Amino acid sequence: MLRFSILVFMTLQLHTCVLCEDPCAQRAVSGIQGGDVTLQLDQTRITFIYWAALPGAGVIATTKPGGYIDNVIKSYTGRLSNTGDGSLHITKLTPSDQRVYAATIQEEEGEQKCLHFNLTVYRRLSAGDIQISPNVISNVTCSMTLMCIVTAPDVTITWRNINSSNINVTGDVLYVPPSDVTSTYTCTASNPAGNVSKSVVPQQYCNIDSQEQQTFHTTVNIIRSVIAVVVFFITCCVFIHHMKTEVIKPTSD
Repeated sequence: MLRFSILVFMTLQLHTCVLCEDPCAQRAVSGIQGGDVTLQLDQTRITFIYWAALPGAGVIATTKPGGYIDNVIKSYTGRLSNTGDGSLHITKLTPSDQRVYAATIQEEEGEQKCLHFNLTVYRRLSAGDIQISPNVISNVTCSMTLMCIVTAPDVTITWRNINSSNINVTGDVLYVPPSDVTSTYTCTASNPAGNVSKSVVPQQYCNIDSQEQQTFHTTVNIIRSVIAVVVFFITCCVFIHHMKTEVIKPTSD
């Protein structure tokens, strides 16, 4: 019953802070899935702090300077601690921990302040998160664009050519000119948890077309050779006929 009364009191205090005329200060913090994060306070003369997870979870713990922590709810059991100054430390982060954490701070003078921590939890990327999609612009020259598709939010994508330090592009789409289709291009996806890369040689997407082009060019060369032989043969026949005509031509007296 006492615990219930305390939670009701803390909830009312929280609502009073959130609905006050002065908006709560906002801070963006980030953590890595499976890692930990500290919601750091910088106030002095603190008596205690009510911590709430928004929306839905309500008050999740109470802390005081000196390492005191109490009223930890079940879903956070074993994962919350007090850093000593009243700040809240969360371990074993999960995607469901990504939310707003509201700190209602009671000071010695009786004043009340609020501070919101907007926590973003990033997961570690893997090679399976990257897909490279080609779009062949010309089958003859094998020019194309490459799109780096990453199945994860909030990532930065960069392209680079390992054969040339001059090609370093930020963005998911890269144009590859015909002169560079044999180079190796690497797409790198990065977030605060780390980065992952995948490499590709664009020419591999033109292998089928190249075989067809080779067959076509071979056929054209054969036809040209046959035509040349035929022309040469006709020329020889015409020349021989002309020479015979000259030889048997009667001479006049």
